Amino acid sequence: MKPSIITRWVQIASLLSFALSLLGCKYFASNTAVNTSESELQQWYQAAESSSDIEKIVYIRRLVADTIDSGTIRDSMLESFSNTPFNHFEINQYMERFARDAGHVNCALAANIMCKTLNNMGIESYSYNFGFENTPFTHVVVLAKLSQNYWTLHDPTFNYSLNDSSGVPKDFFQLLEDINLHQFDNIVPSSDTVWRDLLLTKEVLDRSRDMGDSCKQYFLNTLKTSLDSTKYLTPICYSCEPDSSICENINFKQMMASELKKVDSTDSFWGTLRFQIGSTWGPKPEQLQSKIDSVLKRLQPTDLDKLK
Repeated sequence: MKPSIITRWVQIASLLSFALSLLGCKYFASNTAVNTSESELQQWYQAAESSSDIEKIVYIRRLVADTIDSGTIRDSMLESFSNTPFNHFEINQYMERFARDAGHVNCALAANIMCKTLNNMGIESYSYNFGFENTPFTHVVVLAKLSQNYWTLHDPTFNYSLNDSSGVPKDFFQLLEDINLHQFDNIVPSSDTVWRDLLLTKEVLDRSRDMGDSCKQYFLNTLKTSLDSTKYLTPICYSCEPDSSICENINFKQMMASELKKVDSTDSFWGTLRFQIGSTWGPKPEQLQSKIDSVLKRLQPTDLDKLK
């Protein structure tokens, strides 16, 4: 087989790995260019020091989205973070694992890193887990406070922030009301893109043979640069996932929306935000969680048993 053909298969497989990782919200956390010392974390804060709060939030969201990597390698420490209380959650210990290409991180760890960073900068923030409990269809985002009772939504995994149709950061509780009324035209994700490292295993390379021609072509056109034999760059943004009509059973947000259709008249991904799992994670979640509980109790469909 010609080397150019081998390269094409590796490129295809690498992007398949990215897509498959989205299904379980699993990501590698690695970037050998990242300085894992506390001084590097201070640079994160200093870079946004003179900005407005929303500019700081967007800056950190993009930075976290860029720092974590996609892939299939597992690491016990990165998988054990869920038992760590907010006050004991130390960002730099995860940064060190990222730099070593130690293993994947899921969307919850990405959200917690962004949440902790923002709180360290003086911006009150919480991780918000939602979807359908005990299924693969769950996701975690960050709620960041701009002012009294004004909470905004940000996703470091898919790299977007939610705005209204005029570009103003969307208030989370107004978002829930709009979802309830199916007013999705006023819910607009930001469209900026970062390029994330993508790490591969042999098993993923083997799975590439099962891809259809249109899906293979999509990944070939999407891949940007080969860094070495196992590391590539792939774009991360809200719309960067392939449509399910091109790559069947790959678009995580579309699959979440299809699951929602079982209990609701809409199949919008945003509708799944009404299904919180557990409680918010952050410094003092009681007041925010109380308000969330009150609103969600009003908005959730009653036939959740259809999901079981």
